[in-house]
Amino acid sequence: MAGVFINYRTVDNPLGAAGIHDALAARFGESKVFRDSVSLEAGVHYPVAIREALANADVLVSIIGPQWLTLTDDTDRRLIDRDHDWVRRELVWARGSGTPILPVLLIDTPAHAVHPKADELPEDLRWFAFIQAVEFSQRRFGSDLDRLATRIVDLVPALRTTAHALPQLSSADFAELVAVLEAVPCIATDDTRSLLVTRLRPTISGAIRHYPLRRAHVMGILNTCLNYEHGMADLVAAIANFEQPDSLPFQRLLATLHRLLPDTALRN
Repeated sequence: MAGVFINYRTVDNPLGAAGIHDALAARFGESKVFRDSVSLEAGVHYPVAIREALANADVLVSIIGPQWLTLTDDTDRRLIDRDHDWVRRELVWARGSGTPILPVLLIDTPAHAVHPKADELPEDLRWFAFIQAVEFSQRRFGSDLDRLATRIVDLVPALRTTAHALPQLSSADFAELVAVLEAVPCIATDDTRSLLVTRLRPTISGAIRHYPLRRAHVMGILNTCLNYEHGMADLVAAIANFEQPDSLPFQRLLATLHRLLPDTALRN
């Protein structure tokens, strides 16, 4: 059963929620992280399935994008003000069952999300304004993910046993690796990058998903592999199937990996 329930608004920077879900699933395991669009099977009754997932959740992570509060429906009514708004319902249900709630603010995506104030929220949700939030930046994806995962484990110690002991990178080192990866020919083009991901999926348990922008996709591949046991070794092995071993971009990638990561991270 899912330990982490992802609460998010599908029309408010959904890629942020998708990226956080994938990274947490890679770290804790797919079965321990719930996000409706990937966790629900076709044919299930949505309201019942959501209630069951919330009942089995140990923590709710609420992803707040720049338009989380201000988005409206066709009548210009704010979504958050509707009684049947699923974001609002899930938060209220989690609060009622005593499930810890962890707000996450998506910043520089490209606008900054802002934590809502009490007088901006419906009456049954005003308590949400007083819960301390975690900021999550695309520029600090690796380090912010570590901070978020650490806080989740603080709230749910049982998840500590499912997290992998993985190499950690600073935001500068992560950015350097992204740049080095982007220069590898099989990463640089959409078709060969898709083939690479297809080759990786059996060993990374399907955790890598496609992002429409190349850099976001490369960051997603790297972040997933960094946060999955043997993931970096599998990435190198997959790239080696596409690249000449003595090519300059591949050799530069290997040199950078050996400089930034422990040797154990590059061995299966």
